[in-house]
Amino acid sequence: VLSASLLGCAAMGGAARAPAPAHATPAEASAEEPPAPGAPASPSAPAPEPRTEMRVLSGEVAAVSNDVAGLVAAIRAHTAEVRGSVAREDISGDAQHRQASLVLRLPPAAITDFIDWLGARATIDTRHVEDNDVSRRYFDRDVAIRNLEVTLERLRELARQPDAKLADVMEVERELTRVRGELETLRGEQRLLADQVARATLTITLTMNPAVHAEPALKFELVPHLTRLRLVDAGARAADRFGGGVTVMASRAGSFDFEVLAPRAGDPRSYLFTLATGLYSDFLGGGQRRFGNPYLGVRAGGAKMNGLGAVAYGVDVGVEVVRTKMFLLEVSGRAVGLWYNRDNAPKSDILLEATVGIGVPF
Repeated sequence: VLSASLLGCAAMGGAARAPAPAHATPAEASAEEPPAPGAPASPSAPAPEPRTEMRVLSGEVAAVSNDVAGLVAAIRAHTAEVRGSVAREDISGDAQHRQASLVLRLPPAAITDFIDWLGARATIDTRHVEDNDVSRRYFDRDVAIRNLEVTLERLRELARQPDAKLADVMEVERELTRVRGELETLRGEQRLLADQVARATLTITLTMNPAVHAEPALKFELVPHLTRLRLVDAGARAADRFGGGVTVMASRAGSFDFEVLAPRAGDPRSYLFTLATGLYSDFLGGGQRRFGNPYLGVRAGGAKMNGLGAVAYGVDVGVEVVRTKMFLLEVSGRAVGLWYNRDNAPKSDILLEATVGIGVPF
């Protein structure tokens, strides 16, 4: 008896997986064989629910924009406004060759309006929208799930029989495992299909308009400056020196200075070359103000003062009088120490330096 029941359950499981004939819907197939008068309805063939139309809507759009990064931010905001979500976002390339790809999940009724909204902000290159009716697939799978649930319950009843043989019990367990696996697979596919019906998928690809020159990115600033230097404890040497130099500044945190001091009173031309690092005060604008950005810094490097080689080290205090995107005017004061590493005087010097510089971006 148990073996015959297993054969019946296996046949029912196969029927659950088999598609309905092409010439009849599942509802029609169920109606072809009415139950005998007075007989109870078969639990393996529950009455189907009224069918509702189920559609999967998807689309792909390729567009060209003058500002890819800005449009991506606008797409994010508009997606939230229509109660959608961003499933994936990829941005690559520099400012001139920026490109982006986004996958959006939207309410189905919003996909057409969303594409029109995008067309008002970028040039649509290609547009494709697809609408697939999945009602039959969804309904057939739902019937298969119900049949497998009935089969699973019958197998459980067989497994609970107290007088079953061990071989039959093992066969029931194998069949239970198979039916459970098929049932979970069908339920997962049904959930995925239901999600695709509930939310449309829109894939957007954005590329930069090649005719638009992107805003240049600052690589470094070149700051030519004038300098006045005073040699503390000059002795017979000229105490005051004048000259000029140039600062190559990647940022306030890192710069290179080269300065030349003109000869004076028999003292030869002198040179200073140092690396400097500085920082702004967060309490005084943090370097973001247009006028009056104070900073402090330290520097180290080398020098050739009056023909003598030296190690240079010092501190800076300065103010960016004016800072804009295209222009910088700054003044600074520096205290620089020189160490000559020699036995004769002078063995070291202290320099006080004042500079004024004008920077241009590169």
